[in-house]
Amino acid sequence: MQVIEQIHETNLDEFQEFYSGLEERSSAKLAALASRLERPGIDISREVIYGQPAAEITRMAETNQVDLIALASHTVDPSQPGLGWAR
Repeated sequence: MQVIEQIHETNLDEFQEFYSGLEERSSAKLAALASRLERPGIDISREVIYGQPAAEITRMAETNQVDLIALASHTVDPSQPGLGWAR
């Protein structure tokens, strides 16, 4: 699941082209990740939604009785681990 956070106090129609691009890239990235993990007996769900990430991830986990959530993040340089947090 990818949660696209909406720019505060805007509506999706105002930035339709911007959000469409984000959604397309997110869908492609999820498809690539899923193809690497696909195995018999493993269910993989791919969904792009809009909202507040923490709230949407929690809602999805509770609704679907999820046992494990893996989150992706930016790359961290081990020699300078604190540098990437302000991106």
